[in-house]
Amino acid sequence: MITEKFAKHKKQQTTQDTPQETILNIQYLDNEGNKNQDCPLIIIPGLTENTEDYRSFLEEMQDDRCIVLSLRARGKSSAPEKGYTLEDHIADIEAVVSDLSLNNYRLFGYSRGASYALGFALKYPENVKALIIGDYPAIHSRLPETWVDMFVKLPPWHGLSTLERMSLSSLNMLQKDSKEVIFYDALKSLEIPMMIFKGELKSSALSEEMLSRYVDAVPLVNIIRISDTGHDIFTPNMQRIVKEVIRFCEVID
Repeated sequence: MITEKFAKHKKQQTTQDTPQETILNIQYLDNEGNKNQDCPLIIIPGLTENTEDYRSFLEEMQDDRCIVLSLRARGKSSAPEKGYTLEDHIADIEAVVSDLSLNNYRLFGYSRGASYALGFALKYPENVKALIIGDYPAIHSRLPETWVDMFVKLPPWHGLSTLERMSLSSLNMLQKDSKEVIFYDALKSLEIPMMIFKGELKSSALSEEMLSRYVDAVPLVNIIRISDTGHDIFTPNMQRIVKEVIRFCEVID
């Protein structure tokens, strides 16, 4: 059974020299699987994705406990006027982990969600027991000023346009607060199992060069190449991703 929940994220802000506490609601889904109750898989979705994009994935995971969250301004999560840095998004993950009182977890970051997952893992290396990356380099990129205009004109993603997924004001703040952070060197300090999905078609967001940098940083990383997909590794066959994830989790138990 999949349960929808909301984690409370409190943040101190100063407005006109007056400290104020802002409370954000971070939406997440929990399939409440019986296996790995104390060390679930936490999914960090792509840039504009939300929990509903992963409901079927959670259903396919069946007995393996799996949790997915909607980062701020996505899905039913709160959309603050300010605060869209890498650190702010990491705080959204922290809110869910705290709400569930989890001490151990595995992370699966897809697309730009991978950079949030990497940032979180490097902040809490003693708690993250495994890391899965979905077709993305170990870089939190700086989004150019022209990015918003370009991004809103892209075709719908899984049936929804960009502006149906995030507001224009949130996209503008996301761009404004973006800053490049490269994680490859820091990854060498993470002594945990790691798996990477790479689409082989042209639309893949993970180049061979960036993939080789993962291997240099984590020599024993498990690489899964998918010949008939690009960046959207879940289409046309989500079940094979589920199977690989379950197999990976079983091996590291």
